[in-house]
Amino acid sequence: MKNKDSETHSASGGQKSAGLTIDWQAASSGGSSFKSRVMLVKDSRIIFKKSKQFTLFHLPVLIPGVLAILVGLPFFMLEGDLGMVIFMLVFGTVLTGLSLYSLLKEKAFTIDLKRGEYYWEKQTNKAPVKNIQALQILAKFICNTSSPYTSYELNLILINGERVTVLDLSLIHISEPTRPY
Repeated sequence: MKNKDSETHSASGGQKSAGLTIDWQAASSGGSSFKSRVMLVKDSRIIFKKSKQFTLFHLPVLIPGVLAILVGLPFFMLEGDLGMVIFMLVFGTVLTGLSLYSLLKEKAFTIDLKRGEYYWEKQTNKAPVKNIQALQILAKFICNTSSPYTSYELNLILINGERVTVLDLSLIHISEPTRPY
């Protein structure tokens, strides 16, 4: 059953391409309000990896967690305050764990044109570039409590219909096409 809010189009712009349809809803939920990934071109490789802003974004959570474990925990152990020792241990572990998880789960994505393959970070699960049927750019409006913004998502459309999100950020400028008067 097709959701009336989930419009789909055929891969060839209106004509069926082996029965494949492409979903035009965002492939990933949420969006980034800053440049979380960068695209680099090295030799014949196109690499999408974490940006410096992405790493800096996590420091305000990582640093207090590490300090709670390295400074707060020993201090309260020497003071003999068991309640604060437990609090510092839990607080520090949760903050450090969440930050490290978020930093480490972001893997670089590479399209190697010379070898004709694409893969995530450590060259696991390689697949041929010929499996990429199209590129899809979607704009999604993110409304949070402080300031709404538009986030853009770049997806690879594979021949089996799967979409792979390689970028999701807001600091790109898409200009309006020039219209003749």
